[in-house]
Amino acid sequence: MADRDEFQNPNESDSPTPTSKADRRDTPRIEFTGAVELEFLDVELIGQGQNQSAQGVFFVADRLPKVRVRTSDGERIGELVRIQPQGDGRAGIAVRLLD
Repeated sequence: MADRDEFQNPNESDSPTPTSKADRRDTPRIEFTGAVELEFLDVELIGQGQNQSAQGVFFVADRLPKVRVRTSDGERIGELVRIQPQGDGRAGIAVRLLD
């Protein structure tokens, strides 16, 4: 069983619930449903292999891939930080904006 201090909210000394990731964000999220275009700026990623099978390979790249993101708000440069399969061939993609 986890120690109670692991689950303690720093703002509530008697709170038994864990602090969520949303509570630790530097800026709040807002809903956005518009179109997003993503362009890879890196042509090549090089890294160290971790494992492989007949169906794929997992490796650790020496850096995060740089991308250009276009929305109705304009164009920004960022780093691709996560791709999460959503089913039916779709993917959720997370980009950390750099500019």
